[in-house]
Amino acid sequence: MASAMRGEPWLDQNDDSIDVLHMNWELYNVNEDFSQAKDLAAQMPDKLDEMIKLFYAEASKYNVFPLDDSKTERFDESNRPTITQGRTTFTYPDHFRTRETSAPDLKGKSHTITADVVFNTGDQGMLLTVGICPIILNFTPP
Repeated sequence: MASAMRGEPWLDQNDDSIDVLHMNWELYNVNEDFSQAKDLAAQMPDKLDEMIKLFYAEASKYNVFPLDDSKTERFDESNRPTITQGRTTFTYPDHFRTRETSAPDLKGKSHTITADVVFNTGDQGMLLTVGICPIILNFTPP
């Protein structure tokens, strides 16, 4: 995956001085490095260049330019279609990963998460993560 940050994710708007043609691109093998911890750009400049050119070709083909920097508006869930509207119960299988629009919107809302879990002596690890907020399970029987 080739990617480039056009601004700081926590700011409402991106820095207009960052020209789309001069962004700092990074390259990751997400099949082996899902968390994008190892940037391969310096090791594989030809692959990165190929993917950057593909991005610009596809962006031009689908009229992506100019890039939309209206982050705050795009983060608003009410602007996107959802299959979760009106639902209050969600059941997921073990080791299930889903997109944000297929899960309940928990941002800025009081909520309760109830889980039926069977623990064995010594079990520990992550029970649930929502975005970057893990709920850690450390179980020791009484």
